[in-house]
Amino acid sequence: MCLCGLYSSLFTENLLFLSTVLTTYPNYKLMAETEVARLWSHEEKNIVMVDFLPYVEVNQAESVEVEKKVLSLLDLERKCFGITKLSEGTNMTTEARNYFAQCDLTRKHTIALAAVLQNLAHRMMYNFYLKFHKPNIPMKGFSKVNEATEWLAQKGA
Repeated sequence: MCLCGLYSSLFTENLLFLSTVLTTYPNYKLMAETEVARLWSHEEKNIVMVDFLPYVEVNQAESVEVEKKVLSLLDLERKCFGITKLSEGTNMTTEARNYFAQCDLTRKHTIALAAVLQNLAHRMMYNFYLKFHKPNIPMKGFSKVNEATEWLAQKGA
């Protein structure tokens, strides 16, 4: 393949990714990425979304990395609202779930947290998580990012 074809292919792939992002998460901008997640910020509301990549297993070390990255992007003087989105095939280890339940990001810097769940297995695990951890902030599950965003806006985001 000549260089023109390669550049054209890369440009097309980037354009496709950008158009997918703009239609998938309107009003959100990509702030950072880790090996297991993309971190988004709402352009108008005080909402940070952690979008876990498809078909990754998130362990405790990766949970710590995601928390550090999110905290580095926040104004720590101001609490925020959060969305956690589990993509198809995302698996979070028990240690990762336990870490997120007790970490500073959740306990000290989050006002309310919405979860966007892609399938029945994620919903069942989320309901178990809520019963087991009994969070001290409002939490609720949704099937779409826009529904989660609307709920957080009602909570003051």
